[in-house]
Amino acid sequence: MTGMAEHRLGFTSAFPAGTEDYSDDEDGLCIIDGNALSNMNQQPSSANVPEWDTVGSVKSSTETPFQDNDRSLEGGRNAESSANSSTKRDRQGFPIILDDFRKAVCRGNLQDVEAFRLQGVPVDTSLRAGWTALMYAVFYGNTQIAEYLVQEGADVNFNKASYMYTPLIAAASSEQEKGHVTSCLTILLEMGANPNVHERSHMTPLMFVAKNGNMDAVQKLIDFRAETDRQDNRGWTALCYAANQGYTSVAECLLNAKADAKKRCSEGTARDIACSHGYIELTELIERSMSSGRTNDETPHPEQHSFLSPSRSVSMQPTTSLSINLTSSASGEACDDLDLFLCGLDLGHLSPCFRQHAVKFSVLLQMSEADLEKIGIDKYGWRHKIMDAVHEIHKRNWEPGSVQASGKRILSCP
Repeated sequence: MTGMAEHRLGFTSAFPAGTEDYSDDEDGLCIIDGNALSNMNQQPSSANVPEWDTVGSVKSSTETPFQDNDRSLEGGRNAESSANSSTKRDRQGFPIILDDFRKAVCRGNLQDVEAFRLQGVPVDTSLRAGWTALMYAVFYGNTQIAEYLVQEGADVNFNKASYMYTPLIAAASSEQEKGHVTSCLTILLEMGANPNVHERSHMTPLMFVAKNGNMDAVQKLIDFRAETDRQDNRGWTALCYAANQGYTSVAECLLNAKADAKKRCSEGTARDIACSHGYIELTELIERSMSSGRTNDETPHPEQHSFLSPSRSVSMQPTTSLSINLTSSASGEACDDLDLFLCGLDLGHLSPCFRQHAVKFSVLLQMSEADLEKIGIDKYGWRHKIMDAVHEIHKRNWEPGSVQASGKRILSCP
């Protein structure tokens, strides 16, 4: 083993959900003194090092698993040491040998990892933030280390209880090279990892890889029976995450796996999300999927009240205000006050929805937000913008020209 404790780790990786550092503890790791370093080549005795298989023997840490603070090395801070032991520890109570084990895993140093195993370090021992070596290995995309740890009996379904984190979620949330991520997922799945686990915000591995645009990983999880319609605590599905990032190929993969495009979340449907970002091709893809699944029961009966009857959502394909403003309606009529009103709000693409329910501008001025939702305006931001504009109109002083004339004038000057 070559100077593992003398090197510092400088990973710059995004923190996955559930591992954020809320601690203001600025203490880092200490340097192992010469005696302790020489002792690392020997099997640690119970008098010097806590029992490896007793998680309670190591004080838990609130640090993130990815934060190494080097100020202790530069400032010469020393961790507390046992009165009867030369083994140094950091201020969280972790023996330095454990953190060197973690570093070896993160660096992909198989030789050092094997050496630690020979010293008796259990394969599933709890490291920083309660993560196991396997979780670190797959998060950093170290497939060789992951394969070795799995062969050594690492638990592929180990659950970090406080954050509901597992090795599969650690791999899926990784931002390493996509091929490495997919390889790590494959290793775990083939060893029986549950593809439908979730972390504390109910995000599943499929949601993570869809969010990162990793289509191969998406397909791999689907092949191992990952559920496409799981929803997190905001109601988002994997399709919603793909739509939010504009990943058309990922969305197509999910739709081919029978993902439900009509699932609703805090931002509406996946189509709403794609449309709000201007992803036209993706919006059309989801639109076609939704249309193919519609039934005649979703069409409102013509005798029902126009804006009190529920209906399917309005087509939300992105269009410019000018494209609506300069064209005629489906019935051949020129753009009326309703068209001008909606186009002035950059909501011209909603005109077909109002026409479908025979809602004229005069009727719109009497509608509530609930009425808008019932005719298919299912995005809160759009309803809010329309209602604000309607309220502004009601505040204006009345003028004779505000009333649209209909029919022939029956009064004339003598």
